[in-house]
Formats: sequence, C-alpha cells, structure tokens
Amino acid sequence: MPSLAETFGLMAIEAMASECALIVFKNTVLEEIVEAPNGGIAVEYKSSKAIGQVLLELVNNPEVRQKLGKKGRKIVEEKYNYKDYVRKHIELYEDIISRH
Repeated sequence: MPSLAETFGLMAIEAMASECALIVFKNTVLEEIVEAPNGGIAVEYKSSKAIGQVLLELVNNPEVRQKLGKKGRKIVEEKYNYKDYVRKHIELYEDIISRH
C-alpha cells in the first residue's frame, strides 16, 4: 500500500480483513489505519529501498507475515464494521441536508 495519494485507506482495510500483511509509508493516514507496527509495517516515505527490504523480510518470514495479517484482521473487526460504515454515511448525509 505505498500510496502517495490515499485519503482514507479503504483498500488497506480490505487487505487487512483478508489477513494480508501491509507495507505503508510513515507519516500518512495509512500508517494510522494499520496501526503500524501492529497491523502493518511503515517505511520511510517514498523509499523504494525500504519497501524492498521489508518485502524480502516478509517473503523470508512467513510467521511474521501471518502475525501481521492476524493483527490486521483483528483491527478491522474491532474498528471497521459495515454497520458503522453505513451509519456514519447516513449521519453525514443527514447533517449535510439539515444545513442546506
């Protein structure tokens, strides 16, 4: 997930729900969403070298990959359920409508 223009991170949440280990850039919203280092690994911004190093670590350490994946799944289950997602959108639309 080394996105340079991610505004929320729905793809990161979907990947975590599938127990994928994530690599994200530090100081971005994705670092917050994956709760790095718990649900993913954050590397220096725009560093392809750092991404490559972490990829090699994850390829060579399936236990670490699985541990990150399971922690990421737990984060999603605790913080990002579909009912809350829909409820928050309804509240947002109702707020916008009430102000206009």
